[in-house]
Amino acid sequence: MAQHVQEAIVERRLRPIYDSLEVGNNKKALQEAEKVLKKSPAMQCARALKALALLRLGRDEESETIVRNLADEDICDDPTLQVMTFCYRETDQLDKICSMYQKAVKLAPKNEEILSHLFMAYVRINDYKNQQTVALQLYKLRPKNPYYFWAVMSIVLQALRGPDREDKAKRKVLLALAQRMVDKLISEDKLDAEQDVQLYISILQYQEKYQEAFDFLEGAVCKKLYPSAPVSIKIDLLTSLSKWVELNVLLKQLLEDNRDRWDYYKIYIDSCFELEDAQIAAEGTDHTMEMCHEFICLMMEGTKKVRGPYLARLELHRLLRERNKDPVPLLGDYLELLIEYFRLFGDKTCCALDIKMFLEYLPMHERPGFASRLIVECGISSTTLPQNKEQMQKHICSLQISRYVGVHSVLGTEHLAALHTALSLHYEHGVSAFGVDLMPTEIGPSDPYALLAEVRLFLVESLVGPNALLNEREGREGGWRGGQEV
Repeated sequence: MAQHVQEAIVERRLRPIYDSLEVGNNKKALQEAEKVLKKSPAMQCARALKALALLRLGRDEESETIVRNLADEDICDDPTLQVMTFCYRETDQLDKICSMYQKAVKLAPKNEEILSHLFMAYVRINDYKNQQTVALQLYKLRPKNPYYFWAVMSIVLQALRGPDREDKAKRKVLLALAQRMVDKLISEDKLDAEQDVQLYISILQYQEKYQEAFDFLEGAVCKKLYPSAPVSIKIDLLTSLSKWVELNVLLKQLLEDNRDRWDYYKIYIDSCFELEDAQIAAEGTDHTMEMCHEFICLMMEGTKKVRGPYLARLELHRLLRERNKDPVPLLGDYLELLIEYFRLFGDKTCCALDIKMFLEYLPMHERPGFASRLIVECGISSTTLPQNKEQMQKHICSLQISRYVGVHSVLGTEHLAALHTALSLHYEHGVSAFGVDLMPTEIGPSDPYALLAEVRLFLVESLVGPNALLNEREGREGGWRGGQEV
């Protein structure tokens, strides 16, 4: 009882120092520390707080002297150790935090909190071996699963990032040890957290024990503790195990639930190729390119148009050509597929980047004509302006693709200057027609025109000199700032 009363008195006396440090009033904190030390000159926590206040006031030498003197003393109370930790961290002396807590552990070997802080101190300096040692000490003191898995994770980190990570034999031994430790808990039915399951699956994957990982993922323990396991883990394991039948069926189910998952389509197409190459015709699978195309077309149906299947069709076209197969009889002309994609999704801001992924597979001589056709498709000429946001976005997309294929880079000075003027006018029209009531920091719908105009202006200046269009630029320099006219 007397000890608790004494602790409460000390905390009440130190509270003003903590409060001042918390609000950044370091001068006031130093004054409060001095008051406490006048009555109790040997109080370790007050001296540590004074050192921290001096450090934050820029009086490093005075602070260092106090900290050094405290480090030579026996400290095992947590408040003082925590303040000392702040001092060491702010002077980038992380190794000294370890030394300080090592000494404290010797003074109080059964103090769980001090051992936990020692573990975290080793984490800061990436000392995985000592992390493992301290974690096992903690587990021996308090047999809790988190401490046990701190040790397991430390062993895994030794294998992946430690000094022996390049030694395959040692890496193998360490990962096997980590697996055995978790196996022990599983056999004793002590596994009780989702994070522990995640770590165990990762350990098996690092050892390339994909079948074991897959069996565990599908087992009762994982279903109980990790029911929300992401399907990406199962996909990765099936891919590593070359289980193309199961993978193909799984991806078809996933795509039927979410037709716009572009990442799933790429794996699905790969599985179709693998099944066709291996001549595996399992029930429920798409094991030919015709079946693959039919499924992609099926995913295109519906009232809401989604980009995923259309991108998948372009990817299938590309992969067939890469494998020296003629895709035209099955899929049609590549250029027409790109134009169809533009017609459907040209009003989306992502369209230009989507098409850019496939531009490099379009023959060089067809690219300028493709860009010209997109300009025509958007329905805007040199004498017309966009009638709505969607048409404006299509026009922006076609201009961006023209830039990607290099159409603008071959224009002469006069054409570039004219293009800059046209883009500036389109920008101003977009701001007045579609950018009303925007916040100054909001991106305006016509801002891409301004970016393209600046690129064109840079090209002109690089050809004719920086002062050639100075008057025009000054006349418009307030035209595009934060999506608003200034």
